Amino acid sequence: MRASAGRKSRHGRWQGRGRKGWGVTGEAALGPWTAVSFVGGYSPSTSSTCELLDGNVGVFAGDRLVALIYARDPKSVLVGRIRAFGDGSVRIASGDLVAFPVADLRQVGGTVVTVSPLAPSEPVCQGAASVPYIEGLPIDLARVLLAEAGWQPDGSVASGRSGGMAEALAELGIVEVEDCAGTGFGFCRYAYVSPVATLGVISVGEGREDGSLPTVSGYTATCTP
Repeated sequence: MRASAGRKSRHGRWQGRGRKGWGVTGEAALGPWTAVSFVGGYSPSTSSTCELLDGNVGVFAGDRLVALIYARDPKSVLVGRIRAFGDGSVRIASGDLVAFPVADLRQVGGTVVTVSPLAPSEPVCQGAASVPYIEGLPIDLARVLLAEAGWQPDGSVASGRSGGMAEALAELGIVEVEDCAGTGFGFCRYAYVSPVATLGVISVGEGREDGSLPTVSGYTATCTP
């Protein structure tokens, strides 16, 4: 990726499509700045999804653009959207139909923005817990890493299953699977617990030809009050 330098809405927050035709896909604080992801187009696909095209991330100090991050080779890396990441950083996800992380943005020394390789884990709940980098891994491997980080499978979710792939995964020992979508990308949801939080993990697909299980595509941590 390359960092390089428009203007922010006078109303403070970016949303919808701007007057220049860009579509805003995300916004997050990054130290003293605001990071905004935006794309030039959308390519519709199945299950109400879109591929995000011509993506960029702008870093703003008020209305002033101080950095612009974009892919050197759009054919190999698609910049889609951003989200706040654990320790005050920002995570960039691809613009693919099923998005996966591609890089992190970090504040260095209070004056510099860097594009960095993906962090190996994300601190959550003010650092009381952490989520290892599990996106892109089969769920059986991901659950091993989660256990090492203090997250335990929540087998109490069994009553919500509708059968199908969810039951098949449970029979393989993935007792924390809540349910799976029967159509589209075949998303499944899994539940984990720790002393300070709960964790919902999402996988995509039905596994690969080599016999591996569905691939983790995202997660959400909820801190215990």
